[in-house]
Amino acid sequence: MKDIKAISTNSSFLVLTSIGIDVEIVQKEELKKAFQKSVKDDFKIVIYDKTGEEILNEMLDKYDESLYP
Repeated sequence: MKDIKAISTNSSFLVLTSIGIDVEIVQKEELKKAFQKSVKDDFKIVIYDKTGEEILNEMLDKYDESLYP
């Protein structure tokens, strides 16, 4: 299984396929589902653009709140 995935709304990310990175181009409304799927698929590194930053930060905040010391 590959360890790196790129998720973006911008098709210019497709250039990353030339170095073997899985690239998924999605609509803005589908970003959250794409991030969740990449976690379920056990990707270690997810590359994203500015459009996905806010959505991903919300998801990370949710998980930070659910952690117990």
